[in-house]
Amino acid sequence: MPSPAETAVTPGRIWRTLRHYRLRQLAYYLYRRRIQPLMTSRIRSPSLSGRRPGVAMRPRPYAGQPADGDEAVTFLNVTRPFGRGGVVEWHPADASRLWRYNLHYFDYLGDDTRSVAARDRLIDTWITANPPGTADAWEPYTASLRIINWIDYILRTEPTRPAPEPWLASLGQQAAWLAANLEHHIGANHLLKNAVAMTAAGAFFAGEDAERWLDVGLRLVTAQAAQQFLADGGHYERSPMYHAIAVQDLIDILNLLQSSGLCSGRRELAALTAVARDGLGFLAAIRHPDGEIPLFNDAAFKIAPSPAALIDYGQGVLGPDACPARPDGGVRLIDKPATGYFGHSGDGDFLLMDCGAVGPDDQPGHGHCDTLSFELSVDGRRLIVDSGVSGYEADPLRRYVRSTAAHNTVAVDGHEQSEIWSTFRIGRRARPLTASIAREPDGTVRIEGAHDGYRHLPGRVVHRRTIRCEPEARRWIIEDRLEGRGLVTAESFLHVHPDLTVTRRRPILVAEAAGRTVLTITPSGGDEVRLDDGHFYCPEFGRVLANPVVVQRVRASLPCRFGWTLEAPVTSA
Repeated sequence: MPSPAETAVTPGRIWRTLRHYRLRQLAYYLYRRRIQPLMTSRIRSPSLSGRRPGVAMRPRPYAGQPADGDEAVTFLNVTRPFGRGGVVEWHPADASRLWRYNLHYFDYLGDDTRSVAARDRLIDTWITANPPGTADAWEPYTASLRIINWIDYILRTEPTRPAPEPWLASLGQQAAWLAANLEHHIGANHLLKNAVAMTAAGAFFAGEDAERWLDVGLRLVTAQAAQQFLADGGHYERSPMYHAIAVQDLIDILNLLQSSGLCSGRRELAALTAVARDGLGFLAAIRHPDGEIPLFNDAAFKIAPSPAALIDYGQGVLGPDACPARPDGGVRLIDKPATGYFGHSGDGDFLLMDCGAVGPDDQPGHGHCDTLSFELSVDGRRLIVDSGVSGYEADPLRRYVRSTAAHNTVAVDGHEQSEIWSTFRIGRRARPLTASIAREPDGTVRIEGAHDGYRHLPGRVVHRRTIRCEPEARRWIIEDRLEGRGLVTAESFLHVHPDLTVTRRRPILVAEAAGRTVLTITPSGGDEVRLDDGHFYCPEFGRVLANPVVVQRVRASLPCRFGWTLEAPVTSA
């Protein structure tokens, strides 16, 4: 886990962080934080002339936990009542800030196990309890999700009763607030969400401001999609969870505009459709055999819709050919060079290695020290796992999940690959040097990557990793090479799924499930191998599971080599 010295705020660390930001981004940050304090910005009354006729939307997938009645809600694996005595508590002081944000997102309007009357009451009480500028409730990202969710809910439930006028007035006011408070200083998925919400509000309403929101919002969505989605279809923050969220954002706005017959002649729709299709294809390619996402960087299950739900939604909006089915049988290469994801998949076995950048230079906040880390599934079961993420509080667990030791990669002399600090900050970043995948004539898949995250150390250390995947033999050979000069101490980590037990049977280690061997682990080149405790697997927000971690320690003069051989039982035909 990073030490206090490694996470302290110093002038050098601030410089190494800010030097990557765009001048325009820094100017917006100064404006938003100093010149236009968020909670005191005024909102003018928008120039609207009611609802736009003919607005419609296909049903959207709901990713939240279905309610057990109308009086409570679950976010981040924490269930709380909405309030007491019929009064909704919109700002519970004992809840985390992220939990409170979720309360104000209103995603739960998509949960049709709740009664319409109960959901209507939540909107009514929110309007009364949260005047413009209220903390948490009126953050631009929070408002963006709420705008989309309210529009979706109004369109889905209008057959039961017309939308009350106070709802429409509040929705217009929220859109006007958002249009004046776009998160250019944060950018990335926040700005994309802002743009989608502004476009949706412009499509929903009629009037002078609505036309401006629709035009400016659609152009901003298109520009951000072009910037944020890479040539291989991956999202540039390199978090599979935020990739799925961003893909849904694009499908949502295409859904609304196409269903409403709006903007059909604009080139932006064709551009967004192409990006959304590529994004769906990327998501389909990188999912594990269990159907879920890898947990690289800030990623967890049950925040975005599952890949299957999102692909089904995308095919409904974009057409049945929006995401071609994966071919049956055989070993498929996963070759995503722009994102830096390489691996193979087939017959229930899956390996994916992260050889990419930690994130975009101007917004790496969701990045972890996971360069050259990998995940492995065998027979549809996750065996070697990424630590995931449990929350965004500034606590030791947040520091841990971002650290090098929380990933299946190598730490040198106790240093982090990238200079993580604060909750979302990174100073010095590990840069990919090489990344490639190839299938050899004998069917072996060879993945290679390297990074310079330790080049600032006295020995100018470079970490190179090669994974030789032998699918027929169900064998994966990991070779790590440290180049540079001098004497170093390195540690290589293997995080095993918490459902498995690991025992030592020298010279190997055996991972078992219910007494059955599922993986053997053979270290090579190291001085010491140990089973570590104090590590955690966080597959969902608010869910923290202790898991076994195998650590190989190497004390050697550079250059040096060490590694692992992982083998799964070969099933008879």
